[in-house]
Amino acid sequence: MDSKHNNTDNSSRSRLLVLIVDDDHDLIADMQLLLAPHFEIVSSVRSGLGMQILLRHHPDCVLLDINMEQYFGSDKRLEGLAFLKELRTNIDDVSIKNTPVILISSSEIITEESRIEHSANAFFQKPVDIITLVKKIEVLCTKKNNSSQNI
Repeated sequence: MDSKHNNTDNSSRSRLLVLIVDDDHDLIADMQLLLAPHFEIVSSVRSGLGMQILLRHHPDCVLLDINMEQYFGSDKRLEGLAFLKELRTNIDDVSIKNTPVILISSSEIITEESRIEHSANAFFQKPVDIITLVKKIEVLCTKKNNSSQNI
């Protein structure tokens, strides 16, 4: 269920664009259904393709599963953290590097200290409360947009 999106300029979008990277097809379908009234959605079930979508479409926010098929890391249980490290350390474009990332996982391996250490903006444990998630996405994207206007 890898989605394509034709708009690479996020300044011309009327709604925020959210990228969902999760290897669970059903979760992506559910999240798309629940988030579509609020945001434009693109998605990938593979972290490598998720990074390509991120670089091409410059989403306003990324929802990132932690436990996925390995691409960036050596531990399937922590692939999302490897994706995040790749984004924060190896991407030169600051507007992409600073994209808000919300980690989403069914495991409890992420503590507040770990979230901060890995430069994630938030962490939600599955099942996710959609109303709280929508509000968090809006707050993070508002902060990002305000800080980018001040540069």
